[in-house]
Amino acid sequence: MEYKIGVVGCGGMGKAHIKWWNHLDNCRVTAICDVSQEALDAAAEVAGDVGLYTSHELMLEAAGIDIISIGTWPNMHAPITLDAARSGIHVYCEKPMALDLQECDAMIEACDAAEVALIIGHNRRNDPCFDKAKKLLADGFIGDIRMIHGQNKGYLAGYGLMNMGSHLFDAMHILLGDSEAVYADLRVDGRKATAADIEVEGHRGTGYTLGHSGIIHLEYACGVPGVVEFWPSFEFTRFGVEILGTTGRLAIRGPDPQIYHYPAPVYSPSEWGEWTRMGLTPEEDPYGYFDGHRATRMLLDMLAFIEGGPEPSSCGREAIKAIEVIMGVHQSNRTGCRVSLPMADRRHPLKVWRQDAGLE
Repeated sequence: MEYKIGVVGCGGMGKAHIKWWNHLDNCRVTAICDVSQEALDAAAEVAGDVGLYTSHELMLEAAGIDIISIGTWPNMHAPITLDAARSGIHVYCEKPMALDLQECDAMIEACDAAEVALIIGHNRRNDPCFDKAKKLLADGFIGDIRMIHGQNKGYLAGYGLMNMGSHLFDAMHILLGDSEAVYADLRVDGRKATAADIEVEGHRGTGYTLGHSGIIHLEYACGVPGVVEFWPSFEFTRFGVEILGTTGRLAIRGPDPQIYHYPAPVYSPSEWGEWTRMGLTPEEDPYGYFDGHRATRMLLDMLAFIEGGPEPSSCGREAIKAIEVIMGVHQSNRTGCRVSLPMADRRHPLKVWRQDAGLE
């Protein structure tokens, strides 16, 4: 079967989606959509002879597509997904999944009811480096796991949580399993962030955001603690994860992740030397690297699911867990208390805080 793909959102990610889908033999991008005519025309140069739309509703109605590929800003992820589900069209959506838990719940419910796929672009789930790291940890390569540490990409914490934070928390879930509680402290200019600091319209459609910097403590169901740092730094542009064990450390860093090993639990270069990179064998990475290789593998898993295979780990049911952490961060920062996950109150904690403070 050849699948017809409609891409909505024709910025940088949308253009990448066009390339990823057209890389597959049985998929063809036949329609693209953007509210900006300029962006639409630029993407058409990449897509070739396709239908052009400035309304995703019209594209869903008239383009005859099988799958919609959403590369818009996050504030449109839920509305487009719900419209696609009502039209019986499968959904591939960029991260973060949505702006809050209510939106995520609605997306999952709608796609389940329509019996269509909902796949979220957490592409570390299809990265061979994470596959290898997970196996090394399970095999005791660095002994018993003591903790996991995450580092943000360098954005302000509020925007960073919704942008790379969703990737970061999902990556940590890949390695250790689900997180069951969070405690967080967000700061603005060095002081505790308050309701008055909340941004209602976050950068690039991220909705309610809060904080310049932050320290987040996570508890995983496996018993291992985690710490995540969010510091604004325009010189540090790549996020990473480091796992500390009783006999060594593993780190996964880089725009195209690489695994690094340190042969001791404490960094001491005079005694133990420096980190060494652990490459992948052809068996561990049979496809090799190419532009969009992780996403392409994720799309192949999605197609297999549509054709009756198992639900991929990049499904909405897994992706929502990163949003659970982000919402838990905001609730914990407000209350100063540990917050259990999943959260019972599905409303956006920052919106509720502003309402309680009489700010809206």
